[in-house]
Amino acid sequence: PGVCQFPTQSPWDHRPPMRGDKGWVLVSMLVFWQSNPAWPAPILVSVLSSYRLLLQHCTDQWSRAGQIVSFTSYSFVFLFLPLAVAGYWLLLRLTRHQAALVWLVACSLVFYACASMKSLAIVLPSILLDFAIAKRFLFISPARARERALLIGCGIVANVLFLAYFKYLTASALPLGISFLTFQKIAFLCEISAGQTRAISLLDYLLFTSFFPRTVAGPIVHYREIIPQLKSTRPEKMTSDIAVGFCLFSIGLFKKCVIAEGVASFVD
Repeated sequence: PGVCQFPTQSPWDHRPPMRGDKGWVLVSMLVFWQSNPAWPAPILVSVLSSYRLLLQHCTDQWSRAGQIVSFTSYSFVFLFLPLAVAGYWLLLRLTRHQAALVWLVACSLVFYACASMKSLAIVLPSILLDFAIAKRFLFISPARARERALLIGCGIVANVLFLAYFKYLTASALPLGISFLTFQKIAFLCEISAGQTRAISLLDYLLFTSFFPRTVAGPIVHYREIIPQLKSTRPEKMTSDIAVGFCLFSIGLFKKCVIAEGVASFVD
């Protein structure tokens, strides 16, 4: 009495709980209560039960193609993003940066594949082609300036034709973020041509081009700026970094879901 009661079911899910919900809640309650003994047991059970049903809803939503690519969807906020961050943090603490970067690349490719496997099959070869062009450019001696310029020019033209074909010459659905990705790759080739980046690796380049927070709407960044940041992340600073990121993400989510969508009907 006198204590705010949390709902045991999410308002969007009217189905009965899955078998094993009670056992899951009990185990989770014991583990969580061990480290947070001040929490009242009824509130703890309600919170964990609600979150369990929320995860079930997210899993069902994830199974529908394209749902996860929206940054405001339940499946992204409560399932994909926590798994991506937790896996990165864990690998950073237990292994080394290389394994953590591989995890981010895998998460980014899964994110893209959730939009469309066909889109991933279309975009990935173009990403690898630009990597091959950049590696060849760095291999050619600076004395052969004309050959270098021709190589970069062919790469830029290929990217423009790639974008033009899918935007104007085909009726099929556009691959996710194709415009941003194309201009990002062109900017990368220009950066290589200008001598601002002198060494690249396939893992770093895949992460640079496919990093899922930038897949949909950018922004366009420099290879020489983003890769050193990801490689210099220290496990002991992850807690504060996650806290700052959570605050910034929450502010953006509020602006999108409350302010932007609230006035959308009047603007339309």
